[in-house]
Amino acid sequence: SFSTAGSTRLDTLEREAKDSYKPLANPPTRDVYLIVGDALRWNHMSVYGYARDTTPFIRGLVSAHTSYIANHAYSTCSESSCGLLAMIRSKFVHQLSSVSFSLVDVLRMHGYQAHFILGGDHTNFYGLRDAYGEVDSYYDGASAVGYYMNDDEFVVKRAEEVVQTQAPPLFVQFHL
Repeated sequence: SFSTAGSTRLDTLEREAKDSYKPLANPPTRDVYLIVGDALRWNHMSVYGYARDTTPFIRGLVSAHTSYIANHAYSTCSESSCGLLAMIRSKFVHQLSSVSFSLVDVLRMHGYQAHFILGGDHTNFYGLRDAYGEVDSYYDGASAVGYYMNDDEFVVKRAEEVVQTQAPPLFVQFHL
């Protein structure tokens, strides 16, 4: 059940964590790409051993040792909205606070630019846009002129633009 006291305590803990975090003096500057496949089954991806070659690009990155696969990633809930928030904030849903201290916040403290390129309408879907926090660029299906909001083609085209025009280090979250 929801309680104001519990919510206030979570906000306080999150604020304290954010205030006490000290960025590294010489942080790594490799670009970070987070690819989210909404409703994508791991056992239908060739990178995890599926017989049909469904993920050749990702498989190529892993084979070249330029990317790594998270072998033990689990969904925190069955709804996209709470799953996306829990993932970016590294918390279970019942631990989420109205104060944001997320992966994006930490990377920005280390000098990263943060770009969100998302299929679907995150701007109007349960306030996800606000929950993602301060970013350098934000593009989702609500701004996909000439495309259906869930068309992954506009995500790929926008990603090419961002990666080619922005200076590293970059954090880019894709949502397909």
